[in-house]
Amino acid sequence: MGELDFISSVGLRTLIDTKKVCRRNNRGELVLAHVPEEIKRTLQLAGFYTLFKVHDTALGAVGSI
Repeated sequence: MGELDFISSVGLRTLIDTKKVCRRNNRGELVLAHVPEEIKRTLQLAGFYTLFKVHDTALGAVGSI
């Protein structure tokens, strides 16, 4: 997510939908990496930040699964 500077409500909904699909099909878990501060604040304001595992690096995200 490191290249993002904005996420809309559609983007937030896509994250939630993808997380649900992963869980429903037992296909792993959606883990976020390289989340910019602005996006973190948006996720926090929307109440979504605690729904995801968030890591500073892609390696940390992959290693957490």
